[in-house]
Amino acid sequence: MASPSNKRQRNIEKEIEEEAAVGSEDWAPSEDNDMDSDGSEDAASDSSEEEARPRKKNTPTSRVAELEAQVIELQKENKRLKGLLGSAQKGGGAGGGGSLTPQQATASADKLRVNIVKLIEQVMVYRNKNTKSRVNITIPCVREEQMEALLGPALYTKLGRSKAKTGACLKLQGADLEDLLGQLPSKSLRYGSQLQLVESTLSLKYDRTDNALKLTGAYSMVK
Repeated sequence: MASPSNKRQRNIEKEIEEEAAVGSEDWAPSEDNDMDSDGSEDAASDSSEEEARPRKKNTPTSRVAELEAQVIELQKENKRLKGLLGSAQKGGGAGGGGSLTPQQATASADKLRVNIVKLIEQVMVYRNKNTKSRVNITIPCVREEQMEALLGPALYTKLGRSKAKTGACLKLQGADLEDLLGQLPSKSLRYGSQLQLVESTLSLKYDRTDNALKLTGAYSMVK
């Protein structure tokens, strides 16, 4: 009669044999696992692994959060631009909505003078040597102190006496216009020709209701 220890040992050996048999069946080659000579099984395996690999998805929740962040940034930018617009409509620049100091007014007028010349030259485009083209420019947010510093005491007084219904008007010509702007606007063309203001004349109209300075005139080609 076998002892309990021997019986237990045989049971263990039997379990080991059964496990070995199951393992050999799992690893036994089958027709489905036969590998082609060109390695197609490896390619199929790689493809299946690639498909099984989890991919990052742009979930609706993350997209909503991204859009909400963009909306917040746009609202901040909109608020900033509205502030700048409000400052400009009130006169902006140095001094904000209050009065400009004489130094600030003079510096601002110098910049305005340069910009007027540049704007006039930008609209000068050659079209026909026998025609005249219009200059029609509006510069917004020009404050009273800037106009006074730009024109000087004599011209500013003349502007104040203007009887125009829609704004104070002033017509400048020749030396007066050159003194105001520092130079007469012009644009060089080929063969020594130039585009110049007709009769070196420019009309200024200052609308005090909306602080807009309007410049009108005409230009043509001269040789």
